[in-house]
Amino acid sequence: MIGKVSSLVCGTVLLVSGSLYAQQKPAIEVASATYGLNVSESALGNATKYVKSACDGKRSCHFAIKNAAATIAERPSRKSKDFDVVYHFGEKVKKGHIDGDATDQIILLTCAD
Repeated sequence: MIGKVSSLVCGTVLLVSGSLYAQQKPAIEVASATYGLNVSESALGNATKYVKSACDGKRSCHFAIKNAAATIAERPSRKSKDFDVVYHFGEKVKKGHIDGDATDQIILLTCAD
């Protein structure tokens, strides 16, 4: 039984004999996120924890790449850095990519098709 319906991130609420139950729907689960792989192979997965923290468990999520870029320790580069993310919801796998200078971009992760 669910005490607070408002705390459901992604579910359908059913009223069964006066009791509330949640039927869970798949939610975002970030597998990996990388900022600047086009500049350095050592960047692989460097933004994963930031995107997971912001988006895991939600049905959709707008992630500002500058939030991860500002905290990733990196050496200066004149080359623009791209951004890649791989995430799951249920059995489906989705990928997101932003070419070039991704720093000031926002990427949408969603469970919708």
